[in-house]
Amino acid sequence: MFLKDLLHIDWSNTDFNDQEAVKALLHHLANLVEALHRENLALKAENQRL
Repeated sequence: MFLKDLLHIDWSNTDFNDQEAVKALLHHLANLVEALHRENLALKAENQRL
């Protein structure tokens, strides 16, 4: 499953006081949500064909 790598977030070296780190994390999470949404739409379309 291609989402496996997207779901892995290494929190160990994240400095939540660093504004750029937080922005990068939010960007990553936004990309994850977008990927999950696309995957969900693809699965719905596939299920409708069955």
